[in-house]
Order: sequence, then structure tokens, then C-alpha cells
Amino acid sequence: MWIRFSEVLNMKPTKEQFEEYVAIRNSRVTNMFNIRFICDISVTDLTKDICIYIMEHFAELAKEYQVAI
Repeated sequence: MWIRFSEVLNMKPTKEQFEEYVAIRNSRVTNMFNIRFICDISVTDLTKDICIYIMEHFAELAKEYQVAI
């Protein structure tokens, strides 16, 4: 069984970080694979590891935090 690096570090984002990621995604300002730019424009200190965690667990986090996508 493979373990993802982000799971080892337990880098689960806060609701605010997830909401900001969704806002950036919905704004269509950037390609969401451009993680460096996402981190640069974030207000809630999104990190590379948190962005990757969100990408890998997007549906779960949306359901958990009840965020409309």
C-alpha cells in the first residue's frame, strides 16, 4: 500500500484554506497546477503540501466543509 507524502505530514487544510483554494479555482486566474502561483496569491498561507492535499482530497474536503463548488 502506498502512502502519500501529504498524509505522512498530516497537512490537512483548514476550512478557510480550502475556501480560499476554491475561490482561486473559481476565479480562473490561473491554472490550478501552477501551485507556486497559487501559494503566492493566497492570503491564508497556502503551501505546496496543502495544495497537493486539497487536489488529492478535493471531493472529501468539499463534503466535509460543506463548500459549494
